[in-house]
Amino acid sequence: MKRIGSGLQFKVYDLGNGRVEKVPKTAFQISLTSLIWEPYLIFSPRTLRQKIQNAIGAREVSINYFKNHVNDNGLLANLRFAAGKIYQDKVTPLKDVLGKDFGRDKEIIDAYPDFIFNCWGNGFADSVYNLLQNNGIDYLGNIVLMDFAEVDLDKDSVRENIARSIWKKSADYRFRLHGETKKHYEQTMKKALTLDNLDKYWGAKISD
Repeated sequence: MKRIGSGLQFKVYDLGNGRVEKVPKTAFQISLTSLIWEPYLIFSPRTLRQKIQNAIGAREVSINYFKNHVNDNGLLANLRFAAGKIYQDKVTPLKDVLGKDFGRDKEIIDAYPDFIFNCWGNGFADSVYNLLQNNGIDYLGNIVLMDFAEVDLDKDSVRENIARSIWKKSADYRFRLHGETKKHYEQTMKKALTLDNLDKYWGAKISD
């Protein structure tokens, strides 16, 4: 297997068949990644330990949930669990797509709210809305959630994040989106991420 990526939670390997395997990182590996991303944490060992515990805890909760739920698994790049391993379709991360052509950027951003609503309908939400890092485009051109370990499963928590405009605090919004693309994204998210829409869509597909 060829390693093609690494985030806070997983190392990602290309299986060569249109699928990837995600290998959970150990606590030590998560700590190293955290220190690379946020070097100041070396001076805050308690904060670092809490970050590691939170990451592992959130990952386990997400794995346990997605093993047994989600009507539309295409939202998660056909996430599968088998023989203790984790698999998803190989997709193109949005970080490799957006920022090259505004017309294409606008097309993807315009489709993002429907994707969010479909996730809400299945009872989960991206906890930080890191557009570029957490999501990708599959071979059909659909948006999918790559980082399934960074999700909220509690509606009240999602409601709080919407009220706080949590998406504005994401690293992607603050540092990686620019110009007209960032402006259009901001306008789109303000319109889509509302408490009324949350009440309208949350859990709709679970009760079908």
